[in-house]
Amino acid sequence: MSTGEIVAAILTSSAFTTLVLELVRELRRAIDKRKNQGFSKLEQDVCNIAEDLAAMKEDIENRKEIDNVLLHDRLWQAFRFFSDKDAISVEDRANIDYLYDAYTGNHKAEIMYKYICSLPIIPDTEDEMLGE
Repeated sequence: MSTGEIVAAILTSSAFTTLVLELVRELRRAIDKRKNQGFSKLEQDVCNIAEDLAAMKEDIENRKEIDNVLLHDRLWQAFRFFSDKDAISVEDRANIDYLYDAYTGNHKAEIMYKYICSLPIIPDTEDEMLGE
């Protein structure tokens, strides 16, 4: 028998065909396992990112609430300061407007703001009084 005949006999044997098919199956399993591991890692990364985003959102909401508390306190301080004044300067009024516009609060702050707004506005400096 020649070498070619031996190779042909091996290639056509059922044992060789079974071996090749089993190697192909094992290769497919290995590829699927890698794909699944990759997807599992990706899924875990997505879950971690989602958790981080939820924590950041909560932190932002907490900071907004803290900012609002500080704005309310500043409005309260302004109200107390201006409650015994006869007038308010342009600069002070602009500052109070700025604080109130940023504030998202309750009716009490609105009352304080309206009181401050009811005060007559006076120029900030002598130059403004002279129209310069």
